[in-house]
Amino acid sequence: MSIANTIRKKVLSLLAAGTSFTMAACYGVTSPSYYTSGTVRDRQTGAALPEIEVCVTQETYRECVVTDDTGAFGFQVSSSMHEKPYEICAHEKAEESPYGGIYEEACHTMLPENDVLHVDFFLTRRE
Repeated sequence: MSIANTIRKKVLSLLAAGTSFTMAACYGVTSPSYYTSGTVRDRQTGAALPEIEVCVTQETYRECVVTDDTGAFGFQVSSSMHEKPYEICAHEKAEESPYGGIYEEACHTMLPENDVLHVDFFLTRRE
């Protein structure tokens, strides 16, 4: 290996390390996130429920997604969410629901010591 190649590798290593250090200094160290997923189904028939809103809530934080054609949902949850209990709820969006408000909301409380990242909902029809 030539001296020029050795110097080039050292310079590239220093640039890479410097860039990482600069990013951390400017933007902070990013916290890892978890992918939380699941499905939403009709409790009576077991049928998948597309277009159901699923929200994760903790104190002032709230993020929502909508189920796909198979009733599946998924979203990134920051690792800091796993430091305190948080809630995941599935419900119809009243103004946009294709079901006309027939389903009751269902919620699961997620505890910090619980590493479950998959949540299935079975929604009950209102009587």
